[in-house]
This record gives sequence, C-alpha cells and structure tokens, in this order.
Amino acid sequence: MLGFPVPYPDELLYSVIARAGSYEGITSPKELIEEVFANRTAIASIDLPSHLIELSTHYPDSLGLDAEKLAYRHTLFPLCGAFVPESRRTRILKHLAGRSQGAAHMLCGVASSKVKAIQKLRYCPLCVAKQFELYGEGYWKRSWQIAGVSACSEHGELIQAKLPVRLEHRHQCYMVTPDTCPLVAQSPANWQSLVVSKHAKDLLNSRTSPSPEFAQWTKHYWQLARDFGATKGKHINHALIRECISEYWSDAWLASVGLSIADGQFEWLKSMFRKHRKAFSYLQHIAVMQALHGNKLQIIPVINGVGRLRVVPKQPLRSTANNQDRALLRFYRRRWLRQVIELGTKVARLQGSGAEYAWLYRNDRSWLKRCNRRFRVRFAQVNNRVQWGVRDKSVVRYLIRLRNEKELQLTAPRWTKNRYLTQTRYPATIEKNMHKLPLTQRFLSMYSETVSEYQIRRIAVAISELIVDSGKVKRWKVLKNSGLSRERITEQASAILDWSIKQYGQGKL
Repeated sequence: MLGFPVPYPDELLYSVIARAGSYEGITSPKELIEEVFANRTAIASIDLPSHLIELSTHYPDSLGLDAEKLAYRHTLFPLCGAFVPESRRTRILKHLAGRSQGAAHMLCGVASSKVKAIQKLRYCPLCVAKQFELYGEGYWKRSWQIAGVSACSEHGELIQAKLPVRLEHRHQCYMVTPDTCPLVAQSPANWQSLVVSKHAKDLLNSRTSPSPEFAQWTKHYWQLARDFGATKGKHINHALIRECISEYWSDAWLASVGLSIADGQFEWLKSMFRKHRKAFSYLQHIAVMQALHGNKLQIIPVINGVGRLRVVPKQPLRSTANNQDRALLRFYRRRWLRQVIELGTKVARLQGSGAEYAWLYRNDRSWLKRCNRRFRVRFAQVNNRVQWGVRDKSVVRYLIRLRNEKELQLTAPRWTKNRYLTQTRYPATIEKNMHKLPLTQRFLSMYSETVSEYQIRRIAVAISELIVDSGKVKRWKVLKNSGLSRERITEQASAILDWSIKQYGQGKL
C-alpha cells in the first residue's frame, strides 16, 4: 500500500490501520485488512496485533520500523514482555511478527489474568483536541487502553468512547472522530491511576532487553520481603505484606482492578512471594513493589536489577560418599520402587510414601525422575460437573430463539458457526466440547450461513435499495453497494445476480 501512514508518538497500530483506510477511501473492513496484511482473516486487535512483518514492509528501511520495533513502540507488548521469561518473550515476538491466532495473548497471560480487561476504547478529550490542533486528526494512544489505568496523567479521568473493544465486526478498525470521541468534561484523576500510569509509561517507553527468569523474580521478592522486615528465617510474614498493600492502595481500588486481597482472595499475593512458576501481570508487580518500595520506586532500574541477580541452581545432595549413605540410598529406592510399581507415582506419594518421595527428591532426583517416568500411571479423568444433555438442549433453545429474532435482519453480518457461538454465554466451553453436544452441532451445520448464501443476501439488499432509490438496477451498482467484486463472488451468487438483473435490471450486464 503506497503512502501508508507513519505512526504518531505512542499510537496504536490499530489506529494506524484505521487512518490508512481513511486515506485510501476503503470502507470494507476485510478489503482494508487484505491491503495491509495480504490476509483477509487478520483480526483488528487493539493490544497485541499480529502479522507485524507484513505491516513493516509498508515502511522504508530508513525508518527502522521492523516487526520488533513496532511491537515495542506501538503495541501494549512492553507491559508483559518484561515479566515473562526470556525464552517466552522471544516466542511472543515471533507470534506477533507472524500469525498469532491467539497464542500471543495466551503466552503473555492476558487471557487468564486477574486484571480486568477494558470493555470499551477510551480517550482523553483534551489530548484529542491537542492532536487535532497539531496533526489535523486524532489517533488512539497506547496509554489510554491500559487495563488498570483509568486516567490521563496530564488531564484527568479517561472517557469511554462509543465503541466497545469487542466489536461485532472483528476486522473493523475505527478512527478517532468527533462522533466517537466527543469533547466532554473530565473528572479529576484518582491518585492510584496516576501512580500506575507513571510506571506503565516507563514500561511502554523501555528499550528492548532480555527479561528476567522466574528464579530471579523469586529471589527478588524474597529480598524485598526481607528488606521490608517481613521475614523470619526462610519464612515470610504474608499477613504483614497484605496489610501494607491494603493500607497503601485501599481495598476498594484493588477490587476495582481485579486484585482484591480480601479474606480468601489474596492467594495471588502469596504466590508472588513464593517460587515463581508463572508470570504475573505488570499491575500485580507494580502494586506490590510500589507499596513496599514507596514513592522512590523506579520500575525500569528495578527490572534491570532483577535481571542481574545471580541465581545458583540447587544441586542434589551426594548420598554415595560412604557405605552408610549407599545403604540409606538403597533403602529409600527399594521402598519407593515397591510403592510406585503397585500404585503409580501420584497415588504412592499421596498414600503413605510422601517421606520417601521427599528424601529421594532432595538426594537422588535424577533416579527418581527416571523411575516416575517409567511407572507413571495415566488416569482417565471423567468430568461430571456439567450435565451435557441438559446443556445441549438449553443451548439449542437459545440458538433457535436467536435465529428467529435475527432472521429478518438482512443487513446483519454473516451468521457463521463462530458468530452463533459468540452469542452464547460460554462460547469457548461449547466449542471445545462440541462432540458432547449433538443437537448444537446439528443446528450449526444446518443454519450456519455459507459464503454463497451471505453474498446472495447482500445482493438482495443492494437490489432492493436500488429499486427503492432509483428504480434502476445495474450489475456494477449491485456489486458496489453489496461490497462484492467479480473476483470474490461465488458461482451460485453470480447466477442469482444474473437472474435478478434479467428480471429487474436495465442496461447491459
């Protein structure tokens, strides 16, 4: 695409694509996606868009906007890239550069994060007014769409635009306009959002660098608890840490962003001071470190310091130094081997042989792993929590009601299997367990709209509008108004169009 717009400072790639469509006069979302990515299935993602290699080809080499630079400067990837292990960070970048299909969101932890995702695009009216004054147009800034930050650091509370994040047309990119982002009055920003916003901006503006490993984060948080005076030997006083964080941020604000530490809900906080086995969101790190460090916290130097921590992996103890040690080793091996052959690894550990397992794990770990791998017993897990027959009938009833209500809406998007599923309460659960839902499967196979059926519906709408407006029906006008072309129209739809032109049309085909 010639003349592809260069991103403004802190602009989302979603916004860049929307401006490109406006400049070229492209009104069809899929046509725009195809022009930009050479792919008609790419989704207009706000936070972590993929196909960045194709996007970078629209810029000259002199700008230096390769896939990695685009990810760090014009997506929300830096908010999670610093808190996942280095091997995962590089994998995420590869997914963003190519075809992600949701893998980047899964690896970043966005899909399972406790932090509540934003439901609508947000903006700052005064910033938008300044953009129109400087550039003659507005654009979506990254700092407006950060989960857990509800304020502009300069002007006040962010305003929700008249656009939901999950639009009905998932390929559509919308521009900042006076209609979608009206200039309305803002409330003053709360101080918590301003504090988080400062650190989030530092992360967004950070340079590309290797990220710390889980073991380094584990050591950092133990040292942080020790410096705060919340340790006794190797034990951590979680109650003291919880009290400190609650006093600093307030329980109401923590609950509003999905990080409640009320009774029974602060396991995530305990997990951060234990051995790290998973990545935590940027907001969890900031909430803990800000409360314990105080106002002197600088997030980027802290992350760099964590990456420099030296972690020595624990080595299993040598237990073959003398005859007594060798005898003890044989004793524990025999006892564990007898149990694991009879019961399997997990059952043996849970039913009386936990001591043998623990001793061997500390002193003879390599042999224990080989033994467990050899005698592991796989159990067939049966999930009886859901009555799939009842669920199947309720889903089908809902889908039938939905079809009856929407059947006459001829201008609606294509009713695909995925579109039907997204209208249900648990679309992912239904899709993964479709083999247990025969009625739902039958409904979707019968009533999901094919490409030809969808094109015929669009042709019918275009012809009816032309008859009402001018009474003249010509093939090129029908194709234009329906958003079709000679290359994409199917044979069935083309035959229906030819027949319709003969019946109602004027002029040449």
